[in-house]
Amino acid sequence: MSYQKHPLFEPPERDDATLWRYMDFTKFVWMLENRSLFFSRADRLSDSWEGAVSELNVIGRQLTEFMAPSGEADNLARLNEAMRLHTFISCWHENDHESAALWRLYSRSEENTVALRTTLQRLRSSFDCYETHDIYIGKVKYIDYSKERIPEGNVYAPFLYERKSFAHENEVRAVVQPIWPSSEPLVGSPPSFEHGMPVSIDLSTLVEEVYVSPTSPTWIGALAAAVSRNYGIQVGIRRSSLASDPMY
Repeated sequence: MSYQKHPLFEPPERDDATLWRYMDFTKFVWMLENRSLFFSRADRLSDSWEGAVSELNVIGRQLTEFMAPSGEADNLARLNEAMRLHTFISCWHENDHESAALWRLYSRSEENTVALRTTLQRLRSSFDCYETHDIYIGKVKYIDYSKERIPEGNVYAPFLYERKSFAHENEVRAVVQPIWPSSEPLVGSPPSFEHGMPVSIDLSTLVEEVYVSPTSPTWIGALAAAVSRNYGIQVGIRRSSLASDPMY
């Protein structure tokens, strides 16, 4: 259980690769309170193409069906769509530096946003306390969905690809696909997982530093430090370097 290697998942080459997760302050407090990362259900992510396949995949299925009708093409399409309800994703941004765009993209209010900084190795190790389902970590591949094909035959594959328009996210994903009891049909996730699922983590292992938005008031940083201490997490709190004054 916990973190596992998987042939489809290609993590960053370096264990010390820097990863960022941008979130608003309330989600930061939720993480501390629950000592968990929230994995969003795939169909709840902002890109409606999550779990979709490319045009070449569809054409290939249609050709196969034409040559030897079996209904397999429709079965694959239904399975892929159903897996959107059974796939849970934690999204991270790989970058040696902060991203001004992601400060704005992943928060309702940029002023109340924090960014967790960690490394690939820390992320892996933070899941050691999680014993419920296997977790896989890999980089997202950005392709042209009108010209390139996604590997068939594995339910993880569609969730490791995105359209080239999202390449600026340089995303690394942790993915969980819980296995439900065989008596439960693959039509929907449990009601408690309507939006996503919590995954227990070792916060002290995961969080290397917390950065506060460049536009946030100074008290946000002080509050982040105080809240972290209250939950027994000793971590450095930094104001975003984007807030530094220009030099002329």
